[in-house]
Amino acid sequence: MRYMREKKGLRFEDKVAIVTGGCQGIGRGCVDVLVEEGGKVAVFDIKDSVGKDLASGCHNVIYIHCDVRNDDEMKNGVQSVIQNFGKLDLLVNNAGYEHIDPVLHSLAEETPMPGHMFAWP
Repeated sequence: MRYMREKKGLRFEDKVAIVTGGCQGIGRGCVDVLVEEGGKVAVFDIKDSVGKDLASGCHNVIYIHCDVRNDDEMKNGVQSVIQNFGKLDLLVNNAGYEHIDPVLHSLAEETPMPGHMFAWP
Protein backbone atom coordinates (compact mmCIF):
# COMPACT_ATOMS: atom_id res chain seq x y z
CA MET A 1 0.00 0.00 0.00
CA ARG A 2 1.39 3.36 -0.99
CA TYR A 3 1.77 5.99 1.69
CA MET A 4 -0.50 8.92 0.95
CA ARG A 5 -0.35 12.26 2.70
CA GLU A 6 -3.58 14.11 3.25
CA LYS A 7 -2.10 17.42 2.16
CA LYS A 8 0.74 17.89 -0.27
CA GLY A 9 3.53 19.66 1.52
CA LEU A 10 6.81 21.19 0.69
CA ARG A 11 9.14 18.81 2.51
CA PHE A 12 12.21 20.20 0.74
CA GLU A 13 11.35 23.88 0.79
CA ASP A 14 14.53 25.94 1.28
CA LYS A 15 16.67 22.83 0.76
CA VAL A 16 19.38 22.40 -1.86
CA ALA A 17 20.26 18.95 -3.15
CA ILE A 18 22.74 17.33 -5.46
CA VAL A 19 21.47 14.30 -7.36
CA THR A 20 24.21 12.31 -9.04
CA GLY A 21 23.00 10.44 -12.09
CA GLY A 22 19.92 12.63 -12.13
CA CYS A 23 19.24 12.60 -15.87
CA GLN A 24 17.33 9.35 -16.01
CA GLY A 25 15.83 6.50 -14.05
CA ILE A 26 15.77 6.62 -10.27
CA GLY A 27 17.91 9.76 -10.22
CA ARG A 28 15.45 11.61 -12.45
CA GLY A 29 12.62 10.49 -10.19
CA CYS A 30 14.48 11.92 -7.20
CA VAL A 31 14.97 15.22 -9.03
CA ASP A 32 11.25 15.39 -9.82
CA VAL A 33 10.20 14.71 -6.22
CA LEU A 34 12.68 17.18 -4.75
CA VAL A 35 11.49 19.95 -7.07
CA GLU A 36 7.78 19.14 -6.60
CA GLU A 37 8.34 19.34 -2.86
CA GLY A 38 9.95 22.80 -3.03
CA GLY A 39 13.64 21.97 -3.32
CA LYS A 40 16.40 23.28 -5.53
CA VAL A 41 18.44 20.63 -7.30
CA ALA A 42 21.81 20.37 -8.96
CA VAL A 43 21.92 17.42 -11.35
CA PHE A 44 25.39 15.91 -11.64
CA ASP A 45 25.61 13.70 -14.72
CA ILE A 46 27.53 13.12 -17.93
CA LYS A 47 24.51 13.15 -20.26
CA ASP A 48 24.89 16.79 -21.29
CA SER A 49 22.00 17.18 -23.74
CA VAL A 50 19.51 15.54 -21.37
CA GLY A 51 20.81 17.51 -18.40
CA LYS A 52 20.64 20.84 -20.19
CA ASP A 53 17.08 20.15 -21.33
CA LEU A 54 16.11 19.17 -17.80
CA ALA A 55 17.57 22.36 -16.33
CA SER A 56 16.08 24.62 -19.00
CA GLY A 57 12.58 23.48 -18.05
CA CYS A 58 12.78 24.53 -14.39
CA HIS A 59 14.32 27.49 -12.58
CA ASN A 60 14.97 25.31 -9.49
CA VAL A 61 17.24 22.90 -11.38
CA ILE A 62 20.78 23.38 -12.63
CA TYR A 63 22.81 20.88 -14.60
CA ILE A 64 26.49 20.36 -13.94
CA HIS A 65 28.53 18.04 -16.11
CA CYS A 66 30.21 15.80 -13.57
CA ASP A 67 31.75 12.36 -13.80
CA VAL A 68 31.59 11.05 -10.23
CA ARG A 69 34.79 9.07 -10.82
CA ASN A 70 36.71 12.34 -11.16
CA ASP A 71 37.54 14.01 -7.85
CA ASP A 72 38.25 17.40 -9.42
CA GLU A 73 34.90 17.44 -11.23
CA MET A 74 33.14 16.55 -7.97
CA LYS A 75 34.90 19.32 -6.02
CA ASN A 76 34.22 21.89 -8.74
CA GLY A 77 30.61 20.76 -8.98
CA VAL A 78 30.01 21.18 -5.25
CA GLN A 79 31.58 24.64 -5.40
CA SER A 80 29.26 25.55 -8.29
CA VAL A 81 26.23 24.42 -6.30
CA ILE A 82 27.22 26.61 -3.36
CA GLN A 83 27.90 29.56 -5.68
CA ASN A 84 24.51 29.15 -7.38
CA PHE A 85 22.31 28.34 -4.40
CA GLY A 86 24.35 29.57 -1.42
CA LYS A 87 24.39 26.25 0.43
CA LEU A 88 24.08 22.49 0.18
CA ASP A 89 21.74 20.39 2.33
CA LEU A 90 21.24 17.00 0.66
CA LEU A 91 23.07 14.48 -1.47
CA VAL A 92 21.37 11.72 -3.44
CA ASN A 93 24.28 9.52 -4.40
CA ASN A 94 22.64 7.69 -7.30
CA ALA A 95 25.27 7.63 -10.05
CA GLY A 96 27.21 4.49 -10.62
CA TYR A 97 29.49 2.82 -13.03
CA GLU A 98 30.38 -0.76 -13.67
CA HIS A 99 33.93 -1.98 -13.60
CA ILE A 100 34.56 -5.55 -14.60
CA ASP A 101 38.05 -6.77 -13.87
CA PRO A 102 39.49 -8.16 -17.14
CA VAL A 103 40.96 -11.19 -15.33
CA LEU A 104 37.63 -12.10 -13.76
CA HIS A 105 35.88 -11.52 -17.06
CA SER A 106 38.17 -13.94 -18.90
CA LEU A 107 37.90 -16.54 -16.12
CA ALA A 108 34.11 -16.40 -16.24
CA GLU A 109 34.13 -16.91 -19.99
CA GLU A 110 36.54 -19.84 -19.77
CA THR A 111 34.96 -21.69 -16.84
CA PRO A 112 31.18 -21.42 -16.87
CA MET A 113 29.50 -23.12 -13.95
CA PRO A 114 26.78 -25.67 -14.62
CA GLY A 115 23.36 -24.06 -14.50
CA HIS A 116 24.73 -20.50 -14.64
CA MET A 117 24.74 -18.08 -17.51
CA PHE A 118 27.12 -15.17 -17.77
CA ALA A 119 26.02 -11.99 -19.46
CA TRP A 120 28.70 -9.37 -19.87
CA PRO A 121 28.14 -5.99 -21.40
